[in-house]
Amino acid sequence: MTSPLVKILVVLAVTSLITACKLAVIVPSGGDVVTEFGNANCVGGSLCEFNIPGPRYYRFAARPRLGYEFVKWNPAPGFLCADSTDPKCIVQFPAPDGNEGIVNAYAGGQHVYLMPIFNYVGVDTDLD
Repeated sequence: MTSPLVKILVVLAVTSLITACKLAVIVPSGGDVVTEFGNANCVGGSLCEFNIPGPRYYRFAARPRLGYEFVKWNPAPGFLCADSTDPKCIVQFPAPDGNEGIVNAYAGGQHVYLMPIFNYVGVDTDLD
């Protein structure tokens, strides 16, 4: 007969094996990344890391600063919303089928990345 303590330890061990991923948001100095749901905001010139402990839904938005414009999300492999020119990036953890990279990263407790690309366009100082 198994004692209650052994059962609890087994449940804790199994639970610890179910790891979640980390989200690394890399933001160049030309803008910020903000979330509509959750609190995974990251200011320009920062690397922000967030634990994704369980099922989550995020809607990120790239917000360029004065003199900058949003170009696209980083197209490199392993980056969320890769190459999208939409300043909004909607992410679900764990990802639905068809997003193997995110599914594997989430299941393996690895990092996934998000990085906007901003372009300096200058500031109109003479209002023309």
